[in-house]
Amino acid sequence: MGKNAVLAFLVPLFALASCNGEEVSSAPRHDIDWEEGEGYLISNLPESALEGDPVYFDLEETSVFYSVEAVYMNGEEIFDTGIGYRFTMPSEDALITVEATLVESYDDPEDNLSWGASFNGAISEASDSDKEVSRDVKAEIPLAFHNISSGSYVTSIEATIEVSDPEVIPLEAIEFVPVKASTGNSIIGGRLEVDLKQVKAGECLVYLALDPNNSSLGTLIRKIEVVPYGELEVETMEVEVSFENLSSYETDIFVNISDRDYLYGSSTVEINTVWLDDLMGGTYTFDYAIGHTYFVSAAYYPEGATTQVALAVNDWVGSNVGGAKNELLDGYLTLETPDVTPTITLRDK
Repeated sequence: MGKNAVLAFLVPLFALASCNGEEVSSAPRHDIDWEEGEGYLISNLPESALEGDPVYFDLEETSVFYSVEAVYMNGEEIFDTGIGYRFTMPSEDALITVEATLVESYDDPEDNLSWGASFNGAISEASDSDKEVSRDVKAEIPLAFHNISSGSYVTSIEATIEVSDPEVIPLEAIEFVPVKASTGNSIIGGRLEVDLKQVKAGECLVYLALDPNNSSLGTLIRKIEVVPYGELEVETMEVEVSFENLSSYETDIFVNISDRDYLYGSSTVEINTVWLDDLMGGTYTFDYAIGHTYFVSAAYYPEGATTQVALAVNDWVGSNVGGAKNELLDGYLTLETPDVTPTITLRDK
């Protein structure tokens, strides 16, 4: 046996071999796979790699309602290097798993955008009869703009809206409606409007991002519950109102106390109509929807008359203990504590 033959037997089986002049590794090759889930997509991941090789892949977040918290290879956390996630191929098959959490609520206090205080997170389906009428039946979801005024010169806002379950709230059923200043074209507020004829009972996450032309607003996420008509719950407090008539009319006077934030489909009364002639003891008690603002108007309207004579409503300021707001200003009634009795004083205009 020649010398070269003896050396050949001494070469280990896993050593480098020559193939067309190129060195080829005989290191073990193992499979690579990834676990599918909500809110992300993995791409550019090879199906296999040699032990010890660096492996790169891309991860894309595919839903605004999910946040990727961590990525793992066989239970060991790996990280994005800026050119993709990277790991070293182990001496076994590799499985990529992702920890993605559902984002059910987002409202950054540093943003200039938040949900309106009167919105409790629920809206109602349209009633069966209202589904057949030609007029719109919509819920208005108030939004609060902070540090935005007519002097901000916001003249356009790009709104991005997404929904998690279009079976409950179709995307085409919800839109952003800007509110402009009384003079000029500046946008100073806004709201979401939802077509209640299209929604169905259930829960749905809603994502809203507002991008004005020259300011910063923000992003919101909230779970909205759609309930059957008539089952929308609104928290109320019992309020007693007294009246003082300083007008030149002694009878045939009515007062309307109208809920400006009335929620369609709730059990509360949208307009409380009070005839002073019918009052017992000069007071009227009604269920005040907490967090809502009411508008008070009054008129003289004798039987048989074809027109009303509008009356003025005086301002009233109650006790503001602990910073609570209890007042009737320019016809708008705001109450934050139940232990006050607003006085509605009427006079000629």
